[in-house]
Amino acid sequence: MRDITNRAPRNYELLTILHPEVTEEELPGALEQVAGYITGIGGTIEETLRDSPWGRRRLAYPIRHGGRDLRDGYYTVYHLHLAPNRVEEVERELKLNERVMRYLMTSYEPIPIDPKVLLQQEYDAEDAAAAAYVAASTAAAKAAADAAKAASAEAETAAAVLTADSDATDAAATVAANEDVDLPVDAESARIADTAEAVAETAAPAADVADAAAADLVTTADDGANAAEADLTARGDEATEAGTAPDAVSDDAENPDAVQGQT
Repeated sequence: MRDITNRAPRNYELLTILHPEVTEEELPGALEQVAGYITGIGGTIEETLRDSPWGRRRLAYPIRHGGRDLRDGYYTVYHLHLAPNRVEEVERELKLNERVMRYLMTSYEPIPIDPKVLLQQEYDAEDAAAAAYVAASTAAAKAAADAAKAASAEAETAAAVLTADSDATDAAATVAANEDVDLPVDAESARIADTAEAVAETAAPAADVADAAAADLVTTADDGANAAEADLTARGDEATEAGTAPDAVSDDAENPDAVQGQT
């Protein structure tokens, strides 16, 4: 058997689920008790995660503990540094702790994150948000333009109907005058004729205003889309420069003759 008594400390991740009846006042003490199992035997705790997505959560299935089926628990994750031969001591203490319903100790090696990857992720998120905004603005502008055109068409149709009624009244009056016939004055016909003239005078300007408003909305949407596209292109160029600069330096380092030629 291999001797593990003198092996170097390793990184571990410890997940614990505490009893749901641990109160908020008792919780810090319960977490410190678990941490004491590690620090008391020479281990160190790098970080403790107890906020979302950890903390109090609903269990996927009931856990039998203390003669009861429990559906909730308080999750906590510890990242720690401990000698391999001391892991069993920590696990023994966890088994004896009545507040700990379940635990899991695994080897843990943190993966370093490349700053370029984080920067690219931020750019991607911003690009997606900008594209969504442009799409929503364009759709809203198109809907407003369609509504304005529909209102203009409705006004023109109403004006045409009233104009036709007015023309019919004028034609009847002309026929009566040519035949030297006195027609009774129809108050309703006169009102329709007056209304037709008024609508005819206002329908054309209203249609022009509606068309102008629709054109402005479309122009505004196009300007927003062009500005967003230009911003995305500029930020993409920045990300490309940031990603290629280190490669250029490494190429020069690998080719000293090229560097001497430049000087």
